[in-house]
Amino acid sequence: MSIVRCVDRLEEPWRPVEYVVFDAPAAPGGVFARLQAAQAAIAACAGAAVATASGRQKPWVRLLEHAECAGNGQVQARLDGVIEAGGEGLVARHPTAPHKGGRTLELLKIKRSLDDEALVTSHEAGKGKHAGRLGAVVCRLKNGTVFKVGTGFTDAQREAPPSIGCVITFKYGELTRDGVPRFPSFLRVRPDVSASGFQ
Repeated sequence: MSIVRCVDRLEEPWRPVEYVVFDAPAAPGGVFARLQAAQAAIAACAGAAVATASGRQKPWVRLLEHAECAGNGQVQARLDGVIEAGGEGLVARHPTAPHKGGRTLELLKIKRSLDDEALVTSHEAGKGKHAGRLGAVVCRLKNGTVFKVGTGFTDAQREAPPSIGCVITFKYGELTRDGVPRFPSFLRVRPDVSASGFQ
């Protein structure tokens, strides 16, 4: 993103940037038929590759690799590889369903989530549909990192939120570079965990 947002128009920083195609929405048929149409369109592009410093041709536009699902073991192994490479997860698609825009039952995001405990230090008032009740809880990890949890609460929990000074369990996707949980979501109150370890 830093390259794409850069106002400097030098060519060299752009060389590693690729345009990756993962579907051909207007093409008929299931996902593999649409991918064939996408590959044909890429092959027909003029100048779809650029010369690298070594003289080799590197594609600046390519089709995202897809594989037919052979079972849970394969999915978990592929997910492990994606996460180890710094990715977020996988998307599973129904093999014969036609393309549909927006959220659809034919797409399934497969991600791993982590969980941890945090001390509730304050409440933030809700806005919009949550006006007059809880918007988010401000929390602190044992290492002192402060962050907010604003999702995962039921309506009843927003009306009577976890009390200040209690410990909660939350799930999250990963930590940012600064060690802040990304996309934290409330799971439960932990009366069995002492708040003393968060001081």
